[in-house]
Formats: sequence, structure tokens, C-alpha cells
Amino acid sequence: MTLLELCGAASFRLSPGETERWLHGFAAVYPVRVLNPFGAGDAPASAWLASFADDVIRYVARRMTLGDAMLAREADRYGADAIVSWNLKDFAGRTAVPVLTPDQFMKRR
Repeated sequence: MTLLELCGAASFRLSPGETERWLHGFAAVYPVRVLNPFGAGDAPASAWLASFADDVIRYVARRMTLGDAMLAREADRYGADAIVSWNLKDFAGRTAVPVLTPDQFMKRR
């Protein structure tokens, strides 16, 4: 879902073809792993969605936007190395995962 959000934001600067290439080939271009929603597995979609909504609302209650809440939920559930964002304040104190700017993240590598 966050890849869709990224493509939506990038679409203001990319052509429709470039946006589609980002959606379908992002992980091939950038050194990242695109994750499926944690716990999706083989359970019925309705059961997964109910559990997902319960989890996300706990993040929203921390005064997060829906998009930020979904990203933080997935990062926490997967034990991500970091959340990379220009908006550190959107995640500060709301997730167990370190939150870094892109510059800070690149300096760690």
C-alpha cells in the first residue's frame, strides 16, 4: 500500500509510463525489499482485513495519518531496520523502528 502512495506522490513529476514502471519494478531499481502486508498468508481476506484495521487504528490513535499508521504498522511487524522519511515528526515516538531522513539512512550504509 505504501508503494502505491509513493507512486501517487511521484506521479506529479513522472510520466504515466514512468509511474507504472515504478509500481511494477521499484525493487528492481532501488535496493529495497517490497513487503506484502504482514500476516496476509492464506487466511480469508476478511479475517486479515479486520485484524489489519484493528492494528492500524491503534497507530491512528497515536495521532498518525492513515498512510503513516499503515507504514508504521508494517515496519513494526516486520522489524524493519528503519523508516526513511523527510517527516521525522510524523513517526517520532510512535513506532519502535528508528526513523531516519534519506540522508541519515544513506550515511548508515
